[in-house]
Amino acid sequence: MNKKRDEVIGKLKGLIKTKMYSKGSRLPAERDLAASLGVSRSLLREAIITLEAWGILESVERQGIFVKTPNLADFTESIQFMPFWLEDLLPQVMEMRWILNVSAAELGAHRRTDEDLVKLETSVEKLKTGNCDTEAGQKESSYWEITLHNLYIASAHNLIMDRVNEGLSSLIERNTNLSNITFMSISDWFDVVVSQHEKLVQAIREQNARKAKAIMIQHLEDSIEKIENLSREGFFPFAYKRTLPK
Repeated sequence: MNKKRDEVIGKLKGLIKTKMYSKGSRLPAERDLAASLGVSRSLLREAIITLEAWGILESVERQGIFVKTPNLADFTESIQFMPFWLEDLLPQVMEMRWILNVSAAELGAHRRTDEDLVKLETSVEKLKTGNCDTEAGQKESSYWEITLHNLYIASAHNLIMDRVNEGLSSLIERNTNLSNITFMSISDWFDVVVSQHEKLVQAIREQNARKAKAIMIQHLEDSIEKIENLSREGFFPFAYKRTLPK
């Protein structure tokens, strides 16, 4: 499923890049687009959720799916291909997740739309049903966990935050799979992550900004502590050095 979804994402990005769909243009109806790509509608929905989380597509209630960002700025592209070593990158990734996601959780609770909630709840369900007993299942769960973090930012409806995250999302996804997949292989930790995301989405649904912010801070703090512990136990080929104050 993961490979097929990535192929659909690639096809959609290719159509946008070749200007078949320009900025502001509406994509065909879901049924027609799925048929033209030769994929199921459920697989297409997953790809669209991802591209919405990346800020490339945008859902407009009762109107359809529109192209939001037809091409990436030089700034964005330069961030995506920054030559970091993982031991240097991971602490900085966690810093950027903190900077973006804590504010996004708070703002998202104020500004989220019903469509934001649908995407968040769909992604939580995908995360919950993941089978972390296999490497493929761990990668799939990692994918949906990263998608949730992108969707929290999208739900804040802050254009500048969106653009910064567009540049970071590819870099973060490419370089944090090692830690995420390791996390997903630990059953008790996977349960903690799922529970935290469920509570966070519920707080956003209730528009409880203070609660959403607190849950996000706890989630990131727990993640950093887990990375530190796993690093000491030799799960990573490097020593993780905490950069955020306790």
